[in-house]
Amino acid sequence: MVPPNVIIIANGDPIHKSSNETSLGKIKNLSSNLENLFKFLDDKMDTVLEKRQKEFLSAYQRHMVEVQEELLNLKRRANEKEINNQSDDKFQTKGGQNR
Repeated sequence: MVPPNVIIIANGDPIHKSSNETSLGKIKNLSSNLENLFKFLDDKMDTVLEKRQKEFLSAYQRHMVEVQEELLNLKRRANEKEINNQSDDKFQTKGGQNR
């Protein structure tokens, strides 16, 4: 049980209420340290998030270029088949007329 004139802080060090100035200084110091740590972590998270977003957008852009190339390739192949089919139809029509 902690005596009523003692406060236990996060690092486990007891602070006696009679030493208020020292206690207040330690608390302010710890508070400042926590704020600095939170700011550092927030900045680090922003940096990581920004990096991940850039990586994602780059990968997405590469993927979309591949999809576009594939669509163009399929369109070209479909057009070639259509031209071949039209040529075959003309050939068959002319071949039937010569008989």
